[in-house]
Amino acid sequence: MALRQLIEDAGLTQARALELVNEDQVFPIAQSTWKSYLAATDSVRRRPCPDKVLDHARKVISSQDAS
Repeated sequence: MALRQLIEDAGLTQARALELVNEDQVFPIAQSTWKSYLAATDSVRRRPCPDKVLDHARKVISSQDAS
């Protein structure tokens, strides 16, 4: 839920947030994986977002806000 809140607070679409997170990455996150991180807590599709991904998202999204 932290990832979803981060995206909402930044006023980004989920697609734009994924673009920012994947920029310059050797192994970009697939759209289906990204959606699984953002799925409802009761969804069978849901996967927990790794801390490393969340930390990177915070970094790139906050730098986008500062621009």
